[in-house]
Amino acid sequence: MIYILYSADYEVYLGSNFFSEEEVLIRPTADLLDTCNKIGIPITLFADTCCFQRYRESGLNDFPGAVDEQLKNAVRDGHDVQAHVHPHWLFTTISKEGYAPDVTRFLLGNLSIDTEDCFRMSLKILSNCRSYLNKTLTTVNRSYRCIAFRAGGYGIQPNSELIARALRSEGFLIDSSVVPYLILKNSVNDIDFQSIPQRANYWLSETEPFSSFDSGGGVFEIPIASTTINFFERALLRILREARHINHPKRGEMTVRGMPIQDLAGTPARESSFERYHRIFKTSVEHMDVMADPHKMFYITQKYLKAFASTRDDVFFSVNCHPKMMGKYHLSALMGYHNLMLQKYGEEICPITFQGAAEILETERICKPDEHAQGFGHSRIP
Repeated sequence: MIYILYSADYEVYLGSNFFSEEEVLIRPTADLLDTCNKIGIPITLFADTCCFQRYRESGLNDFPGAVDEQLKNAVRDGHDVQAHVHPHWLFTTISKEGYAPDVTRFLLGNLSIDTEDCFRMSLKILSNCRSYLNKTLTTVNRSYRCIAFRAGGYGIQPNSELIARALRSEGFLIDSSVVPYLILKNSVNDIDFQSIPQRANYWLSETEPFSSFDSGGGVFEIPIASTTINFFERALLRILREARHINHPKRGEMTVRGMPIQDLAGTPARESSFERYHRIFKTSVEHMDVMADPHKMFYITQKYLKAFASTRDDVFFSVNCHPKMMGKYHLSALMGYHNLMLQKYGEEICPITFQGAAEILETERICKPDEHAQGFGHSRIP
């Protein structure tokens, strides 16, 4: 069985918002949830709880109040909410004028140069995040559990072994921070997923998270589907997109709702001619963050499954999106992509939430709740 986990990073812009939080996050998420309801797929919202906590601490209660209501309604409708952590929010000054973030605190693994102090800080943040979601969402669904985590900016590195230990200690069963092949090093990120296990799913251990397939302990990894695409593939996909008359946002049609935190570092150095041609012709990493072309999304997924899937094993993978960046083209592409997946894989594919994935893992005795402190049980999943 191929389990597809649609998800969204539920967050505002981390640099600054050009419109109200309602227009940046609440309304686009409402449109996304409506679309998912129409096509009959559940989606998991990875909620940036540190942000909402900081808003409340700053005396700005309207936005987090609207967030609580939207998350509750999503759970009522059969969707899911899990933990998304951007720890820099806890060190950010929020006012009506905007944000003054501490970009050095963007990653959990960089919270302190002292390893044990970093672990304690991470554990406290994860505990608060989990408590907030459990307290808020069990009011509408008693069976709700916060069991899955996604690092802000996919930043489960550096010190991934420390983060894995904190996740396991706090009772998280699943991580979904890994984007296979992706390297992202900039003013706030420092991740390199080139050397992860060549498996569809595996366990993050507390010693060497990305070097072992051992299911004897750790947190179950459900990656975001991705693949490498060369210049010729990109050119072919573009030709096919134009031939299919795929609606694509044109200049001026998409409203830019905010500024990423990376842009706070200043204007990047001007690109040389050599750098420009190298960027155009080099092989790139494309991951499943919902885009405007459903066929390109489908192509990425097929390549991912061909590389990582096994005909005799179940596969869990995630498709991600960011409501703050989405418009009508993305929603249309999401519907088109799901239809393409159904046409190709039929009953082999099953859309589920992350809480649903945890229930499958426990039911199949891949993860026994009473054995979690000692690690996951053995699995037929790779």
